[in-house]
Amino acid sequence: MASLLSKKSPTNSIIIDIKKDVDMRSFVDSKSLVKHLSTFKYFMHYQSARNQLKQYVKELHKEEQFEFIERIEKELIENRVNTYSSLLNFINILEKDFLTESSNQQVNVKANYIKQLRKLKEDKKQENRDELMQWLVSIYTEILFQLKYEVFKAFKRTEEFQLWVLDKIIAFSTFQEKVLNASISVSEFLEVNELCEYVKLFKKKKLIELWQLKGYDQNQFKELGITKIGHQKKLARIVKQYFTALEEYVAPSNAVTCQKTN
Repeated sequence: MASLLSKKSPTNSIIIDIKKDVDMRSFVDSKSLVKHLSTFKYFMHYQSARNQLKQYVKELHKEEQFEFIERIEKELIENRVNTYSSLLNFINILEKDFLTESSNQQVNVKANYIKQLRKLKEDKKQENRDELMQWLVSIYTEILFQLKYEVFKAFKRTEEFQLWVLDKIIAFSTFQEKVLNASISVSEFLEVNELCEYVKLFKKKKLIELWQLKGYDQNQFKELGITKIGHQKKLARIVKQYFTALEEYVAPSNAVTCQKTN
């Protein structure tokens, strides 16, 4: 994952913005989609992807890593550890369930984590919540690294992963087809937006369907031969607005299931 700790906001490294599924509007082609889904950092931000990985570890009887990180995420999402005492109480439960030899779902962590925790507990005078949170983020990230290199790396070679990605590619292709079918011609678009003077220019450049202009910015319109800065800006703005509205109609974005906490 990204950086382990942040002095300003210790919770930055904990994933608390999990979406239901991949938002197809975020990708320009299937290649970028596959690259995105093959990266552990992004894979963990989608519940549908997580479920695939959870099923895989369940079959291996190694669910403890997932149980551990999701227990922490849930506490942060629900904002139940906003005081020193509530955080300490949660960590005590976490230690009992995952960090002792008698734990039913013991995770494998370095002894230094346990030593550091004991030291923090003994220092009762300070009752420093930030230090406890730093410890929690640190051990959370350690387990994420284990998931990434011990589990996800092997999971990517399985048929289940390949089929899941294929399913997303098919869904992306269907989405793209709907967008293209719903698109209009460049000449129609220019007429509606009172820019008829550029119809011949776009035809000359063989830009006939509006979907061909998707993603164009002011610079690209300038390179096409549109000299008026105001028209360059207007075209860049209205083309972006058109496709944003169209894509929201074709495939509404996934609601974020979990909001970030401070």
